[in-house]
Amino acid sequence: MNDPTYIRNLKHPYDGVCVVLEERGDRLKVYTERGEYAEIPREHTASAGVKECITSAGEAKLTHALQDYRRRESMKEYTEAMRRADAAERLGEWDVATDCYAKALTVDTESTEARTQLAECLRRSGRHEDALAEYRRLIADGSATSLTYLRQAMSLRALDRLHDQAADNTARSAEPQGQGTSPQGQGTSPQGQ
Repeated sequence: MNDPTYIRNLKHPYDGVCVVLEERGDRLKVYTERGEYAEIPREHTASAGVKECITSAGEAKLTHALQDYRRRESMKEYTEAMRRADAAERLGEWDVATDCYAKALTVDTESTEARTQLAECLRRSGRHEDALAEYRRLIADGSATSLTYLRQAMSLRALDRLHDQAADNTARSAEPQGQGTSPQGQGTSPQGQ
């Protein structure tokens, strides 16, 4: 994250010190000490010596406003990437959807939804090795569902490596059951009700 840029609005001195949120050509989108958003021409600003005249409370307030602004902008970027990916998926444009989900993951690296959909698009576009890598990430971070395992098996089958998964499952079933896992065979069958 870049360090905040503080400026003084010379045109309206009562606004005092501002933090630059965004540069738009010859204009700056700023947040003022008074708690207002403004867009001002670059030529109406000065930056020399401004940092020294900000109180620590004022700097904290402006820095918090900048972080909040960046967080909101990131969420807009994430939401837009997910929207575009969904539209591309509906059209069967797997490569476009893949790019959009990858973009969403650059904004929110922890998004299970984006990672799951990325893996599915990779699988549908025939990029099974890449899909398997995403399925493994989902499994490793505990976000896997039964559908994740099914789709992983579909990619393994497409690569003629389904036996790899079977061997892995056999090895796992030989390990002692950990806490929180349910033993196989328990539950009620529909006939027993």
